[in-house]
Amino acid sequence: MSSAFDAAERGLTKLQDAQRVNAENEEISSNVLNELYGQGDQLDRADATAKGLTNDAKLGTKLLKELKWRIFKEKLCLICGMLALIGADVGIGYFFFTCQKK
Repeated sequence: MSSAFDAAERGLTKLQDAQRVNAENEEISSNVLNELYGQGDQLDRADATAKGLTNDAKLGTKLLKELKWRIFKEKLCLICGMLALIGADVGIGYFFFTCQKK
């Protein structure tokens, strides 16, 4: 009878150990799951940030193109203005040159 009692006691001890290990495994699994959810949230935030940066880069590129076009137009206006002034200067010089001959 003693050996049956010892066997039952060993079985109970093994069962308690198994239950303890199971509880530890559940706690570890729960912690891992929480970590995975947290990492998923981090990935979602990183993705949103990357999309925002992409949109900012596109907007920056568009603004730079607009600025480049504006600068081109201003240079063109300055060149035209300078040519007009040079033309006026040449015209005035020609007028004075031809008037002095008479």
